[in-house]
Formats: sequence, structure tokens, C-alpha cells
Amino acid sequence: MQYVSSEQRINECESIAALLGLASFSKALEGSDVLRFVDSSAAHGILIKGYSKSPPLSAVTSAYWTLVGRACPWVGRVTSKLNVADGPTRGDTSVIIGYG
Repeated sequence: MQYVSSEQRINECESIAALLGLASFSKALEGSDVLRFVDSSAAHGILIKGYSKSPPLSAVTSAYWTLVGRACPWVGRVTSKLNVADGPTRGDTSVIIGYG
């Protein structure tokens, strides 16, 4: 079994989240402009490049671009501080509770 660092696992999870979001709405997004914001530099990089040296990350990005199909994606970077989804992953739900 090959050792994988916790940082690589986090990068995989961040990238998979982008893939799952697209997979969930791929039919509705077909032919549309898609704005995807990520707060992970690694996920941002592989989603733009479409490739990673890491086989798991390369598989995720390949699946992502396959799902993109005829949509017109744009991948942007947002800092963790500005990402409303970041708090709940760290146990802080105050921001999302504030939204009602």
C-alpha cells in the first residue's frame, strides 16, 4: 500500500467536490456557462490544466472534463476566508445559520 499524505487526500477531496457538484447538475448545465469556484490551489490547478501527476487526481480531472461536455466552464479561485462552505467543514456553522 502506498502512503498518501493528508495534504494529497485533502486535494483529492476538494477536487472530487468539484466533480460531484458538476455531476449533480450536468444535464441542467449542458450548453450553459458554468462558474466553478474552489478554495484549493491544487484543485484549481488540475481543473484548469486537466491533468495531474497524481493518478487519483488525474482521474478526477478527466471525469470532470468528460462531464463538462458542451458546457462552458470557468474555474476561479476563492480564498477559504470568503468561501461560505469552508466553515461547516471545520465545524463552524455560524455563517450558514446567519443566512437562514
